[in-house]
Amino acid sequence: MERQKARRTMDANGVDRTGKDIDHVVPLSKGGTNAPSNLKLKSPSANRSFSRNSDHTVKINKPKK
Repeated sequence: MERQKARRTMDANGVDRTGKDIDHVVPLSKGGTNAPSNLKLKSPSANRSFSRNSDHTVKINKPKK
């Protein structure tokens, strides 16, 4: 439900997010929010390349190399 709030926030601000994922600068699992200042658009491959814990939360907010 929290991730859906990010989509609604972007849509309400008129952001065209076609073909993009919404990246939380500070992940929700690490205390981040859905404030516009914490959201940015990324390609799906870049946004989904973060190292994950077994519960699928982000280990660190840096993509795998």
